[in-house]
Amino acid sequence: PWLQSDYLVWRAVAGTPGVYVTYLLTGETWSVYENYDPPGSLCVSEPHVAWVDRPVATEEQTQVFHYRLDTGVVETIGTSEASSFRQLALQSPYLIWLKKMGPSWMIMRTNLEDGTEECLYMSELPMISVRMSGDDILLVTDNCPGSLERCWEANVFNVGSRVFTQLTHFGTG
Repeated sequence: PWLQSDYLVWRAVAGTPGVYVTYLLTGETWSVYENYDPPGSLCVSEPHVAWVDRPVATEEQTQVFHYRLDTGVVETIGTSEASSFRQLALQSPYLIWLKKMGPSWMIMRTNLEDGTEECLYMSELPMISVRMSGDDILLVTDNCPGSLERCWEANVFNVGSRVFTQLTHFGTG
């Protein structure tokens, strides 16, 4: 769950899975999004809420959704061919999200106020677990894709300088 100002934003995994909002001043709770499976990567930065899910109609594509607490509007931001753990980071007004298309993985940035979108960085290495702090985007890459062993490496991408830096060098195993 996320607590933002007077709102509690949470995802249900039992009953009717989905994204729900409770307005703490009145106790009113409403459903923002419901699906057969619990959504992932829920993040909040008022007035924005974002999450990832695989809707029934597009089983093969993961969709990134955006909801505004102030207007109640839900929209689809984009799609990815793969879903990854902690695929989103939200630092209002920017949504940072990971997208896979063909053999490429991309760090995408969407301005949730004006709808503009740009690819900040592209790689052939699988990317997961994106976080944002100021101009730095922290993430993990798998430097041994296709191997039975994993080589998870910590990285930082600086939005201002457009420099991608590998912070760790663990190797296989």
